Amino acid sequence: MKKSNCILTILILVLFSSLVSAKQVEPGEQSDLEIIIYSKSEDQNSKEWLRKAAEQGNISAQFDLGVITYQEGNHTEGKKWLKKAAQQKNTFAQSSLGVFLYNEGNHTEGKKWLKKAAQQKNTFAQSNLGTFLYREGNRTEGKEWLNKAAKQGNTLGQSQLGSFLYKEGNHIEGKEWLKKAADQGNAIAQSQLGFFLYEEGNHTEGKEWLKKGADQGNAIAQSQLGFFLYKEGNHIEGKEWLKKAAEQEYSTAQFNLGALLYQEGNCAAGKKWLQKAAEQGIAIAQSDFGYFPYKEGNHTEGKEWLKRAAEQGYALAQSNLGSFLYKEGNHTEGKEWLKKGADQGNAIAQSQLGFFLYQEGNQAKGKEWLKRAAEQGSEAAERNLTIILDKETSKRASGVFSDKYNHF
Repeated sequence: MKKSNCILTILILVLFSSLVSAKQVEPGEQSDLEIIIYSKSEDQNSKEWLRKAAEQGNISAQFDLGVITYQEGNHTEGKKWLKKAAQQKNTFAQSSLGVFLYNEGNHTEGKKWLKKAAQQKNTFAQSNLGTFLYREGNRTEGKEWLNKAAKQGNTLGQSQLGSFLYKEGNHIEGKEWLKKAADQGNAIAQSQLGFFLYEEGNHTEGKEWLKKGADQGNAIAQSQLGFFLYKEGNHIEGKEWLKKAAEQEYSTAQFNLGALLYQEGNCAAGKKWLQKAAEQGIAIAQSDFGYFPYKEGNHTEGKEWLKRAAEQGYALAQSNLGSFLYKEGNHTEGKEWLKKGADQGNAIAQSQLGFFLYQEGNQAKGKEWLKRAAEQGSEAAERNLTIILDKETSKRASGVFSDKYNHF
């Protein structure tokens, strides 16, 4: 690989990690919960006929019109028509209305409609209700609803149940449910099953399932397959799959692709993809995208991006932002951000905070933070502690503290 001539501080993200992001998908989750929608022509005349039928009380037309109108962005009118059909006990309308309301933040009302449909054995409602309950922490009831849907052959229920069971440690049953859904062509299940198998060491079968999901256009599968292929040394195909996922606005793929391109020395392309991930709220991308302009001299923009990541709790961004602020003379705010990163166990933040405190005269607290960083292997902290010990024991005044070994 071409040696990078870019400033690079990126740690490549392992996909499905616990990034703080509304769009980030974890195992057992998906970005858009599945609901059943009748396929209708997008022709305006067809929509007008739907409207006429809906106004005459046709339940199916009310449901179809509600879904189409909602997906076009007119949420108020869409929910109005869905509610008319839902009140007439159309379970698909109840399920769809419940999902839309829940995703808008109206969890109570959303679950109420989902439960009405679920109790009438609508498997999509059972799957979505189970998923929402599980994520809220009500795992027992959540799995009960998912199990009902899964046993009726609903692939979303099978996929979600399998992923949740696997994450709980029940790997055998978890993979069994995932395979049932994957065998029926569910791309989410194929992606999850492939990921789990690969992580277990079964790379061949894992990639086979990921490929099935990727071929269906599933961005998670494309991203994960690309990452694994790149890691194995197949850089060209790996980047191709990552790019497919990145072009679908999958932020994890955008970050990983940007990071890999930077490593290869393609700084312009790398920065472009990092920026896209940063704009979607990915903290690690914001942190790196902030670091680059700061080091290039654009301090204002750099600190803005670092602050976005730091406010999400990303410790490395807190460390870098704190250090930059302190060195600019803003000691109070600088130390506040360093303390946040240090409290999370970030060795760089601990080392920097300890170094600055000791220089200010707070020697006891400074050494305490330096020691914590040194115990985690920080070279800068170890060096400064050695200088301090030498100075305090030999009474020499020639020891000069150094932070040049800190890697931001």
